[in-house]
Amino acid sequence: MAKKVIAKPATPSAVAKPTQVKTTELYSKAWKNSFEEKAKLPKPVIFELTKHTRGRKGEKVFPVSAFFEARDIIFDPETGQRREIRYCKNEPSIYMEDQASYSKSEIIRFQNGVVVAMPNNPALIKFLRISNLCKGNPNRLADKPAAFYEIKPTVAAKLNIQEEITVLDAVSLALRAPLEKVMPIAKYLNIDTTRAVVEIRQDLKSMANKNAKAFIELFDNKEAILKGTIKTAEEYKIISVTPEKIQWDNGSLICGVPLGAEPYQALIDYIKEKGEFESFNSTLEKKLNDIINS
Repeated sequence: MAKKVIAKPATPSAVAKPTQVKTTELYSKAWKNSFEEKAKLPKPVIFELTKHTRGRKGEKVFPVSAFFEARDIIFDPETGQRREIRYCKNEPSIYMEDQASYSKSEIIRFQNGVVVAMPNNPALIKFLRISNLCKGNPNRLADKPAAFYEIKPTVAAKLNIQEEITVLDAVSLALRAPLEKVMPIAKYLNIDTTRAVVEIRQDLKSMANKNAKAFIELFDNKEAILKGTIKTAEEYKIISVTPEKIQWDNGSLICGVPLGAEPYQALIDYIKEKGEFESFNSTLEKKLNDIINS
């Protein structure tokens, strides 16, 4: 009987390992592709009024509507001449000599402080950019003040982020700064400090949101902190401040208050003039500590 031969299985050839793609590289590449595609798309151009007021939270407040006639005389650096320009809906050129005589200039309306010029309206964009009312026009004539400027998206984004960071820093100071720093500032800002600390900090937080930069600067303002310390010392009867004079608790005169002057500022000016700002501050803080810790 013939011997049965069992064939050995063939040795598999080496299989290439799949390329490993790091997750971070995958997402960064996906973001880059998406960003580059969107960057190729034409974007609207936004112009904003230069004048505005501030709201309760520090936000910009503009008039509901502002109108400008789309007609101007500008300096053209290419020809070295002054040229009359106007924006007309039915004209591809903004230069008056290239337009029909019957064309009429438009009225440009800024709504809530801005006007948005779409990329399919290059004439309007060009008019706004080279108008003498545009702050960013390097060739603008100074016959009248600038009324608006072009918002650069990247710059605007950086400014917005920085503003948000500043607000966060200010709020953090209001909520987390040590009491020995917070209380004089609260006094300086005329916040009622006879309440719970959490209520005082809440008021400070509100002020930090309204004007974050100014609030942060207070923490380095020695005069403001000293005024707050003086007000605290008044409550403990260490010092007496009246519209006429400022005295220690024992009745000894520190300084008189000039007619019409604000008493706290008069005291600050007096000790600064005498070169005693630091020594006066130290004396006042020591007297306060002695009473508070007694």
